[in-house]
Amino acid sequence: MRKVFLVNRRRSNRLPEERPKDTSPAYKGIATSIIVAIATAAIGYTVNFVDTHRKAQIEKVDRQIEKLYGPLYAYSTASHRAWYDLRRVTDRGTYFFDSEDKHMPSAELVEVWRRWMRTVFMPLNLKIEAAIVDNAQLLDGNRIYPCFVDLVSHVESYKATLASWKDTDDLTDSKRRTKAANTAVIEYPRDLESCIENRLQASLKRRKELERSWTGLFQGEPESSVPEPCKCKNKDPNLSNIVE
Repeated sequence: MRKVFLVNRRRSNRLPEERPKDTSPAYKGIATSIIVAIATAAIGYTVNFVDTHRKAQIEKVDRQIEKLYGPLYAYSTASHRAWYDLRRVTDRGTYFFDSEDKHMPSAELVEVWRRWMRTVFMPLNLKIEAAIVDNAQLLDGNRIYPCFVDLVSHVESYKATLASWKDTDDLTDSKRRTKAANTAVIEYPRDLESCIENRLQASLKRRKELERSWTGLFQGEPESSVPEPCKCKNKDPNLSNIVE
């Protein structure tokens, strides 16, 4: 008799293991999105920061033109025009007072000189001085140029001269008609008008560059040193009588 052996194989309840899916494309997509978002935010922040800085620079330049260099140019130009008008009406020539007092003006001319100084030149001088002193923070490099220092010193010294004038002064007395009795101790800075015009043109140019593009922040930066016309190394006796 043949014996038959049956082998009872238990069927396993375990499911066949699934192979892990490749998720790298999804991770790459997420990482790319994050990088793009960060880059976009960084670029946006940078652009906004640069544009804000550019606008602040434009506002400063506008204030320089409106409060400082614009008025200074107008006042200095008016002062020079008044000086030439005075020379024309008095026919006094280049020098109103000469340094050695060899050609003193007459009593009548000295009276005219003092009247113009009190009513025309000194008011303009005071406006020039106020524009410089009140807006010194707008100067490039936060420094007062030597030319401006000379002008302020000149105006202050002239105040002492005007204080010595009396309505009762006898101008027929030669001592009352000397240069020392009618002019300032400190002479008018020779290059003042050139300095003012130089700074005004530089400010106008910089504003144009800033308005044209944000790259203007890196162009035409204010000079780190004193511009040559503003050094005022020399004084001009031909111009000194304008405010002396």
